[in-house]
Amino acid sequence: MKKILFIASIGLFFAGPALAAQVWQKPVVKECGLEPGAQCNVEVTCPASHPVVISGGGGMPKATPPENQVAMTMNLPIASDKWRVRWKNMSSTDSASVKVAVKVLCSTP
Repeated sequence: MKKILFIASIGLFFAGPALAAQVWQKPVVKECGLEPGAQCNVEVTCPASHPVVISGGGGMPKATPPENQVAMTMNLPIASDKWRVRWKNMSSTDSASVKVAVKVLCSTP
């Protein structure tokens, strides 16, 4: 058991600097009222202390009406320090209201 803990602590010692170079940013939350065919964009920029975007993603925790036709149509980096997520109301007749959130992982170069 002591040998396993020792090996694990060595792994954390060497991985520590690599793990410290990456930081998850606080999620950016936005509410959008979408007319038929309208889009909602959320862009998150990494801070100067960690200027490289490594990963990201978005979610839609709340939408009305429940039978809405809102879809995520973009979820990708658009610059070395910026991530964009886009939602679109796919309905051609009905409006929708959504609450969306985007979170990104930023790193040092």
